[in-house]
Amino acid sequence: MADFRKLVSDLLVQKPELSEQKLLELIEQKKKKVGGGYLTDQGALFLVASDLGISLDYASSQDLSLKDVYIGANSITVKARILAIYSAREYERKDGTRGEFRKILLVDGEGSARLTLWDEKVKLVEELSLKVGDVIRIANAYVRAALDGSPSLNLGQKGTIEILQDDKIPSLRSKAKKVSDVKSIQQSIVLECVVQSAPRKSDFTTKDGRQGTLLQFVGGENRAEMRVVIWNNPLDELLNAGVGSRILLVNVRSKETNGIYEIHGDEGTMVQIISHVPVKQTAPLQNTVIEIEGSVLSVGDTRLTKNGLPSVQALLVGSDYKIYTAILIGDASSILSDNPSIRKLGLKGRLVDERRLICDDKASITVLPSSDKGKEAVLTKLSKIETDSAPIFCDVIALSKCNADEITTKEGETVRKAELIVGDETGETRLTAWREEAKLIEGIQPGEKLRLKGFQAQKGKDGSMTLLAKPYSSIERS
Repeated sequence: MADFRKLVSDLLVQKPELSEQKLLELIEQKKKKVGGGYLTDQGALFLVASDLGISLDYASSQDLSLKDVYIGANSITVKARILAIYSAREYERKDGTRGEFRKILLVDGEGSARLTLWDEKVKLVEELSLKVGDVIRIANAYVRAALDGSPSLNLGQKGTIEILQDDKIPSLRSKAKKVSDVKSIQQSIVLECVVQSAPRKSDFTTKDGRQGTLLQFVGGENRAEMRVVIWNNPLDELLNAGVGSRILLVNVRSKETNGIYEIHGDEGTMVQIISHVPVKQTAPLQNTVIEIEGSVLSVGDTRLTKNGLPSVQALLVGSDYKIYTAILIGDASSILSDNPSIRKLGLKGRLVDERRLICDDKASITVLPSSDKGKEAVLTKLSKIETDSAPIFCDVIALSKCNADEITTKEGETVRKAELIVGDETGETRLTAWREEAKLIEGIQPGEKLRLKGFQAQKGKDGSMTLLAKPYSSIERS
Protein backbone atom coordinates (compact mmCIF):
# COMPACT_ATOMS: atom_id res chain seq x y z
CA MET A 1 0.00 0.00 0.00
CA ALA A 2 1.24 3.51 -0.78
CA ASP A 3 2.81 5.39 2.15
CA PHE A 4 0.46 7.97 3.68
CA ARG A 5 3.25 10.40 4.53
CA LYS A 6 4.59 10.27 0.96
CA LEU A 7 1.10 10.97 -0.43
CA VAL A 8 0.79 13.98 1.90
CA SER A 9 4.16 15.27 0.71
CA ASP A 10 3.19 14.76 -2.95
CA LEU A 11 -0.01 16.77 -2.47
CA LEU A 12 1.76 19.61 -0.64
CA VAL A 13 4.31 19.83 -3.46
CA GLN A 14 1.47 20.28 -5.95
CA LYS A 15 -0.37 22.68 -3.62
CA PRO A 16 2.40 24.75 -1.92
CA GLU A 17 -0.04 27.40 -0.61
CA LEU A 18 -1.67 24.70 1.58
CA SER A 19 -0.04 24.01 4.96
CA GLU A 20 0.27 20.47 6.30
CA GLN A 21 -1.82 21.43 9.35
CA LYS A 22 -4.62 22.69 7.12
CA LEU A 23 -4.42 19.54 4.98
CA LEU A 24 -4.78 17.32 8.05
CA GLU A 25 -7.81 19.37 9.14
CA LEU A 26 -9.39 18.86 5.70
CA ILE A 27 -8.78 15.11 6.02
CA GLU A 28 -10.54 15.00 9.40
CA GLN A 29 -13.46 17.05 8.05
CA LYS A 30 -13.84 14.66 5.11
CA LYS A 31 -13.83 11.62 7.40
CA LYS A 32 -16.57 13.12 9.56
CA LYS A 33 -18.67 14.27 6.62
CA VAL A 34 -18.67 11.25 4.30
CA GLY A 35 -16.71 8.54 6.05
CA GLY A 36 -19.52 6.81 7.89
CA GLY A 37 -16.84 5.05 9.96
CA TYR A 38 -15.34 3.36 6.92
CA LEU A 39 -12.96 6.04 5.62
CA THR A 40 -9.27 5.85 6.57
CA ASP A 41 -6.92 8.86 6.68
CA GLN A 42 -5.52 7.74 3.35
CA GLY A 43 -8.98 7.33 1.80
CA ALA A 44 -9.96 10.80 2.99
CA LEU A 45 -6.72 12.17 1.54
CA PHE A 46 -7.63 10.91 -1.92
CA LEU A 47 -11.06 12.59 -1.68
CA VAL A 48 -9.51 15.87 -0.48
CA ALA A 49 -7.04 15.72 -3.38
CA SER A 50 -9.93 15.23 -5.78
CA ASP A 51 -11.70 18.28 -4.31
CA LEU A 52 -8.50 20.29 -4.90
CA GLY A 53 -8.20 19.08 -8.49
CA ILE A 54 -5.04 17.12 -7.75
CA SER A 55 -4.34 13.53 -8.85
CA LEU A 56 -2.33 11.35 -6.49
CA ASP A 57 -0.56 8.23 -7.69
CA TYR A 58 -1.74 5.14 -5.82
CA ALA A 59 0.57 2.20 -6.26
CA SER A 60 0.47 -1.11 -4.48
CA SER A 61 3.09 -3.81 -4.82
CA GLN A 62 0.94 -6.41 -3.11
CA ASP A 63 -2.65 -7.57 -2.79
CA LEU A 64 -4.82 -5.77 -0.28
CA SER A 65 -6.82 -7.53 2.43
CA LEU A 66 -10.51 -6.71 2.43
CA LYS A 67 -10.16 -4.97 5.80
CA ASP A 68 -7.72 -2.51 4.17
CA VAL A 69 -10.12 -1.50 1.39
CA TYR A 70 -11.21 2.09 1.88
CA ILE A 71 -13.63 4.48 0.21
CA GLY A 72 -11.97 6.58 -2.47
CA ALA A 73 -9.30 4.07 -3.46
CA ASN A 74 -8.54 3.65 -7.17
CA SER A 75 -6.68 1.03 -9.20
CA ILE A 76 -6.27 -1.34 -6.26
CA THR A 77 -5.69 -5.10 -6.30
CA VAL A 78 -7.54 -7.43 -3.92
CA LYS A 79 -7.35 -11.18 -3.37
CA ALA A 80 -10.37 -12.89 -1.81
CA ARG A 81 -12.68 -15.90 -1.90
CA ILE A 82 -16.12 -15.76 -3.54
CA LEU A 83 -18.97 -16.12 -1.02
CA ALA A 84 -21.91 -15.50 -3.38
CA ILE A 85 -22.69 -14.64 -6.99
CA TYR A 86 -25.95 -12.86 -7.86
CA SER A 87 -27.74 -12.65 -11.18
CA ALA A 88 -27.05 -9.80 -13.60
CA ARG A 89 -29.49 -6.88 -13.48
CA GLU A 90 -30.17 -3.84 -15.63
CA TYR A 91 -29.82 -0.18 -14.73
CA GLU A 92 -30.48 3.07 -16.58
CA ARG A 93 -27.62 5.46 -17.28
CA LYS A 94 -27.97 9.23 -17.05
CA ASP A 95 -28.26 9.46 -20.84
CA GLY A 96 -31.20 7.07 -20.87
CA THR A 97 -29.31 4.06 -22.21
CA ARG A 98 -29.35 0.79 -20.31
CA GLY A 99 -26.48 -1.15 -18.83
CA GLU A 100 -25.89 -4.22 -16.66
CA PHE A 101 -24.35 -4.86 -13.25
CA ARG A 102 -23.75 -7.92 -11.14
CA LYS A 103 -23.00 -8.28 -7.44
CA ILE A 104 -20.45 -10.69 -5.97
CA LEU A 105 -19.78 -11.11 -2.23
CA LEU A 106 -16.17 -11.65 -1.13
CA VAL A 107 -14.49 -12.89 2.06
CA ASP A 108 -10.96 -13.49 3.21
CA GLY A 109 -9.38 -14.27 6.54
CA GLU A 110 -9.98 -10.80 7.93
CA GLY A 111 -13.08 -9.24 6.38
CA SER A 112 -15.79 -9.19 3.74
CA ALA A 113 -16.82 -6.83 0.95
CA ARG A 114 -19.12 -6.44 -2.05
CA LEU A 115 -17.82 -6.37 -5.61
CA THR A 116 -19.95 -4.96 -8.43
CA LEU A 117 -19.18 -5.85 -12.02
CA TRP A 118 -20.31 -3.19 -14.50
CA ASP A 119 -21.45 -3.61 -18.10
CA GLU A 120 -19.10 -5.81 -20.17
CA LYS A 121 -17.42 -7.07 -16.96
CA VAL A 122 -20.68 -8.85 -16.05
CA LYS A 123 -19.74 -11.54 -18.61
CA LEU A 124 -16.59 -12.45 -16.66
CA VAL A 125 -18.63 -14.78 -14.45
CA GLU A 126 -19.47 -17.03 -17.40
CA GLU A 127 -16.23 -16.47 -19.33
CA LEU A 128 -14.09 -17.53 -16.35
CA SER A 129 -16.64 -20.04 -15.02
CA LEU A 130 -16.52 -18.32 -11.63
CA LYS A 131 -18.18 -20.18 -8.80
CA VAL A 132 -18.71 -19.86 -5.07
CA GLY A 133 -15.54 -20.84 -3.19
CA ASP A 134 -13.10 -19.71 -5.90
CA VAL A 135 -10.15 -17.55 -4.84
CA ILE A 136 -9.76 -14.62 -7.24
CA ARG A 137 -7.54 -11.59 -7.72
CA ILE A 138 -9.38 -8.41 -8.69
CA ALA A 139 -7.08 -5.83 -10.30
CA ASN A 140 -7.65 -2.16 -11.16
CA ALA A 141 -10.75 -1.93 -8.98
CA TYR A 142 -12.06 1.27 -7.44
CA VAL A 143 -13.91 1.73 -4.17
CA ARG A 144 -17.04 3.78 -3.53
CA ALA A 145 -19.44 4.00 -0.58
CA ALA A 146 -22.35 1.56 -0.64
CA LEU A 147 -25.84 2.61 0.46
CA ASP A 148 -25.03 1.56 4.05
CA GLY A 149 -21.79 3.59 3.99
CA SER A 150 -19.47 0.59 3.78
CA PRO A 151 -16.70 0.32 1.16
CA SER A 152 -17.86 -1.35 -2.06
CA LEU A 153 -15.45 -2.60 -4.73
CA ASN A 154 -16.28 -1.86 -8.36
CA LEU A 155 -14.86 -3.28 -11.56
CA GLY A 156 -15.12 -1.13 -14.65
CA GLN A 157 -13.56 -1.05 -18.10
CA LYS A 158 -9.91 -1.38 -16.95
CA GLY A 159 -10.55 -4.01 -14.31
CA THR A 160 -9.59 -7.68 -14.51
CA ILE A 161 -10.27 -10.89 -12.59
CA GLU A 162 -7.92 -13.85 -12.30
CA ILE A 163 -8.66 -17.24 -10.69
CA LEU A 164 -5.95 -18.33 -8.23
CA GLN A 165 -4.94 -21.64 -6.70
CA ASP A 166 -4.49 -20.31 -3.17
CA ASP A 167 -5.11 -22.25 0.03
CA LYS A 168 -3.93 -19.48 2.36
CA ILE A 169 -7.34 -17.80 2.35
CA PRO A 170 -9.58 -19.76 4.76
CA SER A 171 -12.10 -22.12 3.17
CA LEU A 172 -15.78 -21.31 3.45
CA ARG A 173 -16.38 -24.29 5.72
CA SER A 174 -13.66 -23.12 8.12
CA LYS A 175 -15.71 -19.91 8.57
CA ALA A 176 -18.95 -21.81 9.29
CA LYS A 177 -21.04 -21.06 12.35
CA LYS A 178 -23.30 -23.47 14.23
CA VAL A 179 -26.95 -22.71 14.96
CA SER A 180 -26.03 -22.22 18.62
CA ASP A 181 -23.59 -19.45 17.58
CA VAL A 182 -26.34 -17.30 16.02
CA LYS A 183 -27.26 -14.94 18.86
CA SER A 184 -27.52 -11.63 17.00
CA ILE A 185 -28.53 -10.19 13.62
CA GLN A 186 -25.72 -11.02 11.19
CA GLN A 187 -25.17 -10.86 7.43
CA SER A 188 -23.27 -13.10 4.99
CA ILE A 189 -23.18 -16.13 7.30
CA VAL A 190 -21.79 -19.55 6.42
CA LEU A 191 -23.85 -22.02 8.48
CA GLU A 192 -23.19 -25.71 9.05
CA CYS A 193 -26.14 -27.66 10.39
CA VAL A 194 -28.01 -30.94 10.30
CA VAL A 195 -31.41 -31.12 8.58
CA GLN A 196 -33.94 -31.69 11.38
CA SER A 197 -37.17 -31.59 9.37
CA ALA A 198 -37.89 -32.46 5.75
CA PRO A 199 -37.33 -29.38 3.54
CA ARG A 200 -40.50 -28.32 1.74
CA LYS A 201 -41.09 -25.81 -1.02
CA SER A 202 -44.16 -23.69 -1.68
CA ASP A 203 -45.20 -20.94 -4.07
CA PHE A 204 -46.56 -17.53 -3.10
CA THR A 205 -47.83 -14.35 -4.71
CA THR A 206 -46.93 -10.91 -3.34
CA LYS A 207 -49.43 -8.10 -2.92
CA ASP A 208 -48.25 -6.54 -6.18
CA GLY A 209 -48.79 -9.79 -8.08
CA ARG A 210 -45.22 -11.08 -8.27
CA GLN A 211 -44.68 -14.85 -8.03
CA GLY A 212 -42.13 -16.34 -5.68
CA THR A 213 -40.97 -19.56 -4.02
CA LEU A 214 -40.28 -20.38 -0.40
CA LEU A 215 -38.16 -23.28 0.83
CA GLN A 216 -38.13 -23.96 4.56
CA PHE A 217 -36.96 -26.53 7.09
CA VAL A 218 -35.55 -26.78 10.60
CA GLY A 219 -31.77 -26.96 10.91
CA GLY A 220 -29.68 -27.55 14.00
CA GLU A 221 -27.39 -29.78 15.98
CA ASN A 222 -26.91 -30.91 19.59
CA ARG A 223 -30.45 -29.88 20.63
CA ALA A 224 -30.12 -26.37 19.16
CA GLU A 225 -32.63 -25.77 16.37
CA MET A 226 -33.61 -22.83 14.15
CA ARG A 227 -36.06 -22.30 11.30
CA VAL A 228 -34.37 -21.83 7.92
CA VAL A 229 -36.15 -20.00 5.10
CA ILE A 230 -34.73 -19.65 1.56
CA TRP A 231 -36.51 -17.15 -0.72
CA ASN A 232 -36.72 -17.44 -4.52
CA ASN A 233 -33.99 -20.05 -4.83
CA PRO A 234 -35.04 -23.63 -5.74
CA LEU A 235 -31.98 -25.44 -4.28
CA ASP A 236 -33.24 -28.79 -5.57
CA GLU A 237 -30.29 -30.58 -3.97
CA LEU A 238 -31.62 -29.49 -0.58
CA LEU A 239 -35.07 -30.90 -1.34
CA ASN A 240 -33.36 -34.25 -1.88
CA ALA A 241 -31.58 -34.10 1.50
CA GLY A 242 -33.34 -36.23 4.09
CA VAL A 243 -33.55 -35.63 7.81
CA GLY A 244 -30.09 -36.19 9.28
CA SER A 245 -28.18 -34.82 6.29
CA ARG A 246 -25.31 -32.47 7.19
CA ILE A 247 -25.22 -29.37 5.02
CA LEU A 248 -23.33 -26.12 4.55
CA LEU A 249 -25.45 -23.04 3.79
CA VAL A 250 -23.33 -20.30 2.21
CA ASN A 251 -24.46 -16.66 2.33
CA VAL A 252 -27.44 -16.57 4.66
CA ARG A 253 -28.42 -14.01 7.28
CA SER A 254 -30.04 -14.14 10.71
CA LYS A 255 -33.34 -12.38 11.35
CA GLU A 256 -35.08 -11.68 14.67
CA THR A 257 -38.84 -11.50 15.16
CA ASN A 258 -40.37 -11.17 18.62
CA GLY A 259 -37.16 -12.43 20.22
CA ILE A 260 -36.92 -15.50 17.96
CA TYR A 261 -34.00 -15.89 15.55
CA GLU A 262 -34.37 -17.44 12.11
CA ILE A 263 -32.00 -18.04 9.20
CA HIS A 264 -32.96 -16.49 5.85
CA GLY A 265 -31.38 -16.93 2.43
CA ASP A 266 -32.00 -15.57 -1.06
CA GLU A 267 -31.01 -16.15 -4.70
CA GLY A 268 -27.35 -15.76 -3.72
CA THR A 269 -27.48 -18.61 -1.19
CA MET A 270 -25.71 -21.87 -2.04
CA VAL A 271 -25.99 -25.24 -0.31
CA GLN A 272 -23.29 -27.89 -0.08
CA ILE A 273 -24.28 -31.39 1.03
CA ILE A 274 -21.54 -32.62 3.39
CA SER A 275 -23.15 -35.96 4.25
CA HIS A 276 -26.34 -37.13 2.56
CA VAL A 277 -29.20 -39.08 4.10
CA PRO A 278 -31.77 -40.21 1.50
CA VAL A 279 -35.29 -38.84 1.75
CA LYS A 280 -37.61 -41.44 3.22
CA GLN A 281 -40.33 -42.34 0.75
CA THR A 282 -43.32 -42.24 3.06
CA ALA A 283 -46.91 -41.24 2.62
CA PRO A 284 -47.59 -37.56 3.36
CA LEU A 285 -48.25 -36.95 7.05
CA GLN A 286 -50.77 -34.22 6.40
CA ASN A 287 -54.36 -35.48 6.85
CA THR A 288 -53.13 -38.91 7.98
CA VAL A 289 -55.54 -40.10 10.68
CA ILE A 290 -53.99 -41.46 13.87
CA GLU A 291 -55.25 -42.50 17.30
CA ILE A 292 -53.39 -41.63 20.48
CA GLU A 293 -53.92 -41.82 24.20
CA GLY A 294 -52.32 -38.99 26.08
CA SER A 295 -52.07 -37.32 29.46
CA VAL A 296 -53.19 -33.67 29.31
CA LEU A 297 -50.35 -31.37 30.34
CA SER A 298 -51.80 -27.95 29.48
CA VAL A 299 -54.99 -26.50 27.98
CA GLY A 300 -55.04 -23.09 26.28
CA ASP A 301 -57.93 -20.62 26.16
CA THR A 302 -60.76 -20.96 23.67
CA ARG A 303 -60.43 -18.85 20.55
CA LEU A 304 -62.09 -18.64 17.16
CA THR A 305 -60.76 -20.01 13.88
CA LYS A 306 -60.91 -18.00 10.64
CA ASN A 307 -64.24 -19.72 9.98
CA GLY A 308 -65.63 -18.55 13.31
CA LEU A 309 -65.51 -21.96 15.00
CA PRO A 310 -64.35 -22.35 18.61
CA SER A 311 -60.91 -23.91 18.98
CA VAL A 312 -58.84 -25.15 21.92
CA GLN A 313 -55.22 -26.27 21.85
CA ALA A 314 -53.80 -28.69 24.39
CA LEU A 315 -50.44 -30.32 25.09
CA LEU A 316 -50.56 -34.10 25.52
CA VAL A 317 -47.81 -36.58 26.29
CA GLY A 318 -48.52 -39.88 24.57
CA SER A 319 -47.70 -43.43 25.50
CA ASP A 320 -44.62 -43.06 23.27
CA TYR A 321 -43.45 -40.22 25.58
CA LYS A 322 -43.67 -37.72 22.71
CA ILE A 323 -45.40 -34.40 23.32
CA TYR A 324 -48.26 -33.65 20.93
CA THR A 325 -50.33 -30.54 20.31
CA ALA A 326 -54.00 -31.46 19.94
CA ILE A 327 -56.12 -28.82 18.19
CA LEU A 328 -59.81 -29.40 18.99
CA ILE A 329 -62.21 -27.51 16.72
CA GLY A 330 -65.96 -26.95 16.76
CA ASP A 331 -68.00 -29.19 19.06
CA ALA A 332 -64.86 -31.15 19.90
CA SER A 333 -63.40 -28.09 21.64
CA SER A 334 -66.13 -28.12 24.29
CA ILE A 335 -64.73 -31.29 25.84
CA LEU A 336 -61.75 -29.34 27.17
CA SER A 337 -63.23 -25.83 27.34
CA ASP A 338 -66.09 -27.10 29.57
CA ASN A 339 -63.76 -29.20 31.72
CA PRO A 340 -60.11 -28.06 31.52
CA SER A 341 -59.23 -30.29 34.48
CA ILE A 342 -59.48 -33.46 32.39
CA ARG A 343 -56.33 -35.52 32.97
CA LYS A 344 -56.34 -38.08 30.17
CA LEU A 345 -57.81 -38.39 26.67
CA GLY A 346 -58.05 -40.86 23.85
CA LEU A 347 -58.63 -39.23 20.50
CA LYS A 348 -58.52 -39.74 16.75
CA GLY A 349 -57.35 -36.87 14.60
CA ARG A 350 -55.68 -35.74 11.37
CA LEU A 351 -51.95 -35.04 11.49
CA VAL A 352 -50.79 -31.56 10.50
CA ASP A 353 -47.15 -32.57 11.04
CA GLU A 354 -45.28 -35.05 13.22
CA ARG A 355 -46.39 -33.48 16.50
CA ARG A 356 -49.68 -31.69 15.76
CA LEU A 357 -53.09 -33.15 15.04
CA ILE A 358 -56.54 -31.71 14.45
CA CYS A 359 -59.71 -33.23 15.84
CA ASP A 360 -63.11 -31.75 14.85
CA ASP A 361 -65.31 -34.76 15.67
CA LYS A 362 -66.53 -34.84 19.25
CA ALA A 363 -67.42 -38.52 18.90
CA SER A 364 -63.77 -39.38 18.21
CA ILE A 365 -62.67 -38.17 21.68
CA THR A 366 -62.84 -40.30 24.78
CA VAL A 367 -62.31 -38.98 28.31
CA LEU A 368 -60.38 -41.72 30.09
CA PRO A 369 -61.01 -42.44 33.77
CA SER A 370 -58.99 -40.25 36.12
CA SER A 371 -58.03 -43.39 37.98
CA ASP A 372 -55.83 -44.26 35.03
CA LYS A 373 -52.42 -43.03 36.00
CA GLY A 374 -51.22 -40.48 33.48
CA LYS A 375 -47.76 -39.14 32.82
CA GLU A 376 -46.85 -35.90 34.55
CA ALA A 377 -44.91 -33.00 33.12
CA VAL A 378 -41.40 -32.61 34.53
CA LEU A 379 -41.02 -29.32 36.42
CA THR A 380 -37.90 -27.37 35.53
CA LYS A 381 -35.93 -24.80 37.52
CA LEU A 382 -35.29 -21.50 35.75
CA SER A 383 -31.53 -21.93 35.87
CA LYS A 384 -31.84 -25.23 33.96
CA ILE A 385 -33.92 -23.92 31.07
CA GLU A 386 -32.38 -24.14 27.61
CA THR A 387 -33.67 -22.46 24.44
CA ASP A 388 -33.85 -25.73 22.51
CA SER A 389 -35.91 -27.53 25.16
CA ALA A 390 -39.42 -28.94 24.89
CA PRO A 391 -42.32 -26.85 26.27
CA ILE A 392 -41.44 -25.63 29.77
CA PHE A 393 -43.32 -26.43 32.99
CA CYS A 394 -42.14 -24.66 36.16
CA ASP A 395 -43.21 -23.18 39.50
CA VAL A 396 -42.41 -19.48 39.90
CA ILE A 397 -43.39 -16.35 41.79
CA ALA A 398 -44.39 -13.13 39.98
CA LEU A 399 -41.78 -10.49 40.82
CA SER A 400 -43.37 -7.57 38.99
CA LYS A 401 -46.71 -6.27 37.88
CA CYS A 402 -47.74 -7.24 34.36
CA ASN A 403 -46.99 -4.51 31.82
CA ALA A 404 -49.21 -4.63 28.70
CA ASP A 405 -49.10 -2.38 25.64
CA GLU A 406 -50.06 -2.16 21.95
CA ILE A 407 -47.09 -2.80 19.66
CA THR A 408 -46.84 -1.99 15.95
CA THR A 409 -44.91 -4.64 14.00
CA LYS A 410 -42.66 -4.04 10.99
CA GLU A 411 -45.59 -5.08 8.79
CA GLY A 412 -47.76 -2.32 10.29
CA GLU A 413 -49.92 -4.69 12.34
CA THR A 414 -50.93 -3.56 15.84
CA VAL A 415 -50.76 -6.39 18.39
CA ARG A 416 -51.02 -6.77 22.13
CA LYS A 417 -47.89 -7.56 24.14
CA ALA A 418 -47.73 -8.33 27.87
CA GLU A 419 -44.66 -8.93 30.04
CA LEU A 420 -43.67 -9.48 33.65
CA ILE A 421 -40.69 -10.82 35.61
CA VAL A 422 -40.93 -14.18 37.38
CA GLY A 423 -38.43 -16.05 39.53
CA ASP A 424 -37.67 -19.10 41.62
CA GLU A 425 -34.86 -19.94 44.02
CA THR A 426 -32.44 -20.45 41.10
CA GLY A 427 -32.96 -17.24 39.13
CA GLU A 428 -35.28 -14.84 37.34
CA THR A 429 -36.59 -14.51 33.78
CA ARG A 430 -39.08 -12.57 31.69
CA LEU A 431 -42.54 -13.92 30.88
CA THR A 432 -43.85 -12.63 27.52
CA ALA A 433 -47.15 -13.09 25.71
CA TRP A 434 -48.28 -11.71 22.34
CA ARG A 435 -51.67 -11.23 20.71
CA GLU A 436 -54.42 -13.41 22.22
CA GLU A 437 -51.97 -15.04 24.63
CA ALA A 438 -51.44 -11.63 26.29
CA LYS A 439 -54.63 -11.99 28.34
CA LEU A 440 -53.12 -15.13 29.90
CA ILE A 441 -50.73 -13.08 32.03
CA GLU A 442 -52.53 -9.74 32.25
CA GLY A 443 -53.66 -8.95 35.78
CA ILE A 444 -50.98 -11.02 37.52
CA GLN A 445 -49.71 -9.20 40.61
CA PRO A 446 -46.30 -9.30 42.34
CA GLY A 447 -46.06 -12.11 44.87
CA GLU A 448 -48.50 -14.49 43.15
CA LYS A 449 -47.37 -18.11 42.98
CA LEU A 450 -47.72 -19.52 39.47
CA ARG A 451 -47.35 -22.88 37.79
CA LEU A 452 -46.44 -22.21 34.16
CA LYS A 453 -47.52 -24.93 31.74
CA GLY A 454 -46.33 -25.28 28.18
CA PHE A 455 -44.24 -22.12 27.72
CA GLN A 456 -41.47 -21.92 25.12
CA ALA A 457 -37.96 -20.77 26.06
CA GLN A 458 -36.48 -18.12 23.75
CA LYS A 459 -33.25 -16.13 23.90
CA GLY A 460 -33.40 -12.38 23.25
CA LYS A 461 -30.95 -10.06 21.46
CA ASP A 462 -29.06 -9.43 24.69
CA GLY A 463 -28.74 -13.15 25.43
CA SER A 464 -31.30 -13.10 28.25
CA MET A 465 -33.86 -15.90 28.54
CA THR A 466 -37.58 -15.32 27.94
CA LEU A 467 -40.51 -17.66 28.45
CA LEU A 468 -42.98 -17.16 25.61
CA ALA A 469 -46.69 -18.04 25.87
CA LYS A 470 -48.09 -20.28 23.12
CA PRO A 471 -51.73 -21.08 22.18
CA TYR A 472 -51.58 -24.24 24.35
CA SER A 473 -49.97 -22.50 27.35
CA SER A 474 -51.80 -22.20 30.68
CA ILE A 475 -51.12 -20.92 34.18
CA GLU A 476 -52.24 -22.27 37.55
CA ARG A 477 -52.42 -19.57 40.26
CA SER A 478 -52.20 -20.30 43.95
